[in-house]
Amino acid sequence: MSITVALDGDVQATPGSIPPGNCTPAPGWTAGPVIYTDGVKIKVDGTWIITKAECTFTWTGAPPPPGCSPTSTTSKVTLNGTSTKLLDNGKAIIRNNDFAQDSYLNTLTAVVTQTKLKSG
Repeated sequence: MSITVALDGDVQATPGSIPPGNCTPAPGWTAGPVIYTDGVKIKVDGTWIITKAECTFTWTGAPPPPGCSPTSTTSKVTLNGTSTKLLDNGKAIIRNNDFAQDSYLNTLTAVVTQTKLKSG
């Protein structure tokens, strides 16, 4: 049996399309760097698997029209592992196609092409 697991660099950040406020023009989200939390027990080919990925998205679009105000200018999206059968020191592992999304549609998605963890 093999499971496709994520390593550093396997998570893509995609800026959303919903503006932060009731009447702010769209689009204008920008993704910051993806910050990874490595596992502590499981490696694949000498590289630690990941149990969490985070990214802060920043609103860089046009300012709101007069009388409107944005509800936020940044939004942090956290992707935690979803595997419930395979854990690294008690934490779920991020696998291919796992994703997290905020209310502005800013998204983190695990896109793994080759990393496979094999057992048995």
